Amino acid sequence: MQPSQDQIYEFDRFRLSLPNRELSCDGEPVALTPKAFETLVALIQRPRQIVSKDELLTLVWPETFVEEATLTQNIYTLRKALAAAGAEGSFIDTIPRRGYRFNQPVTAIAGEFPPQAASATLAPTPSLPTRHTVAVLPFEVLGATEDAELIAVGMADTLITRLSQLSQLIVRPTSAVLRYATATSIATEIGRDLRVEAVLMGTIQNAGPRSRVGVQLVSVADAAPIWAQQFDVASDSDQPDPFALQDSISEQVAEALSLQLTQQEEDRLVRPHTASAEAGRAYVRGRYFWNKRTAQDLEKALTYFQQAVAEDDLYARAHAGLADTYVLLPLYAGRAPRKSFPEAEKAARRALALDDGLAEAHTSLAYSRFVYGWDWQAAEAGFLRAIELKPGYATANHWYAFFLAAKGRYDEALVTAQRAVDLDPLSMVINTDLGFVHYFARRPELAIEQLERTLELDPEFPYTRFALGLALREAGRGEEAIEQAGLAVELSQGENTALLACHGHLLARAGRTSEAEEVLARLRTIDRQGEVQAGDFALLLAGMGDIDSALTYLRRAQEERSRFLVFFAVWPIFDRLREEPEFQRILSELNLG
Repeated sequence: MQPSQDQIYEFDRFRLSLPNRELSCDGEPVALTPKAFETLVALIQRPRQIVSKDELLTLVWPETFVEEATLTQNIYTLRKALAAAGAEGSFIDTIPRRGYRFNQPVTAIAGEFPPQAASATLAPTPSLPTRHTVAVLPFEVLGATEDAELIAVGMADTLITRLSQLSQLIVRPTSAVLRYATATSIATEIGRDLRVEAVLMGTIQNAGPRSRVGVQLVSVADAAPIWAQQFDVASDSDQPDPFALQDSISEQVAEALSLQLTQQEEDRLVRPHTASAEAGRAYVRGRYFWNKRTAQDLEKALTYFQQAVAEDDLYARAHAGLADTYVLLPLYAGRAPRKSFPEAEKAARRALALDDGLAEAHTSLAYSRFVYGWDWQAAEAGFLRAIELKPGYATANHWYAFFLAAKGRYDEALVTAQRAVDLDPLSMVINTDLGFVHYFARRPELAIEQLERTLELDPEFPYTRFALGLALREAGRGEEAIEQAGLAVELSQGENTALLACHGHLLARAGRTSEAEEVLARLRTIDRQGEVQAGDFALLLAGMGDIDSALTYLRRAQEERSRFLVFFAVWPIFDRLREEPEFQRILSELNLG
């Protein structure tokens, strides 16, 4: 956004200075996120006029494609900041289906209003490329074929990877469509579930050394075909090579949707990822298991990505797949951070040396720098670079939201987390972590509301029950909190020690000491058989009021480079340790800045 920089405006008890980029009320500064400030400028420069949603999106996020929900969240953040500063009533009207209007008189006390504010007629809205939302469903494999689901998802994943490179497309990630690999639902119903305007679907039929692949793009609104094509492709194995078709299919989808591609997008759309069919197949298998997100499947993914790299060491996406897997192993498979994150950084750096345009590699490297390296500046730069390269990459927005929350930048975190939800609306993890951001921001009621909505998608997802237990405790609903934490342990079959520790913490806080001690004994038994992260013991012992022991384990968690340590500054559950000098010393060494 590029308004004239010499203007100062006044409205009600507020003064907005563009030279200083500052809003004040009765002389006291009002904290606004950068995007909330720019939104306010756009509105007050057109007082009592309707500013369309498209125009606001263009002014506040120039050359960046964001969902309308991001604007809605930004308006919410702005209204809340104005109200907290002393605004009586809402200064911003919502005009249904059109945009927003600043309803207060505004005086320009330095400079003048921009020319478009002189009349009540809206200035022409700058033209925006149409942003299409598309889901690529797992292909249907006709006939009895070994690994049919893997082939079906692999074909979809390669197309998702290609199409996601186009700035005018928002493509649902593979994790969002994985559940439909064996579904019998009608494509348009799935499209409505995924909140997209078009669905790409296909069939694969093998006939000896050749495969026949049929593909069609269907409008969700009226079930009408937008484009359809049939391909015959030779294969030197028992399954078709998905890379042999993705260029042609992607190009024709772009043409069918009338996308105006840049030269760079055209180049990336047809650029081969690897010359080795075996490396390509190993990569597809790796992504298939990576998207399942279980300890066993991540180990399989690691093996396949390693095979892909062994076949073609110049295969950048295979190295990125290794990085993506290594950063998840500490969370899902209990692998020690010191054994996993250095490998993640090594793989991500190799991927970026081969192709600096890989948003996935930038994201995994940034995440490792965030939770393991505690290099906050480099981590943020990496997340922002990933989002710049691939605005529709839900994981980049998701992990960046957690980064912002850990830094205490809650308004920015909420906008970014909501954007991640918009990009992957059925993701249980992303929806849960939007609730976690509210929890970190000390907004337990909003957290509870978000988490209860998330459970409507899958009531048996233990991570959501875990988060809900924490939020309920913060809201003063202790017994309900214990119930939810207990359900989380039950649904995880007692295998997740962090959930066990949380349950014990909540039991102790409710005065159910003997039950909390039973949980502690159980954790110690598990620790003798394997390895329980020190942060889990710190969590439970803090709830039991054993401050010295909790701090000892917290220091050990620091030595282990626990991935959860970066959140300890904002977790309400650690409030009883917050004033301890040792706790403050640990926080200072995290370099939160």
